[in-house]
Amino acid sequence: MENKKIGIMVLIFAAGLLIGGLSQDITGQATRGLRETTVSVSPSSVNPSEEISISIIPGSKGTERYVYIYTLSDDGSLRVRRAVTQRFCAHTNTCKEPTTITYRIPASFSPGNYGAAVKDVATKKQVWGTFKVANPLPSKGFT
Repeated sequence: MENKKIGIMVLIFAAGLLIGGLSQDITGQATRGLRETTVSVSPSSVNPSEEISISIIPGSKGTERYVYIYTLSDDGSLRVRRAVTQRFCAHTNTCKEPTTITYRIPASFSPGNYGAAVKDVATKKQVWGTFKVANPLPSKGFT
């Protein structure tokens, strides 16, 4: 009877090791192939009313379809959402193809650091590229 209990415990222990090993292989395999979204903005500094190009390379599972424009905190994190661009992929909520969109900086934007952000579908995190809105030089009038 004692040998039977030991045998059952060894069998349960071995099954646990087998299942634990398989689940580690499965999750490891699933996360190894993921690629996170990247966003870049050019030029890196613009005046209000000028245009920027926002290039998005979606991650393995894509990005949500809108680009959000935020002010940035001193530490470079997203602070206040200022604008939302048009959808950058047609007919779907998840964008999977690399694309570049043009965005005109509103004249109302104050000088400072900004971010153009999209949400990565796999990580559920905002990913952004940065740019600066400069303080435009005053125009010279006739004297």
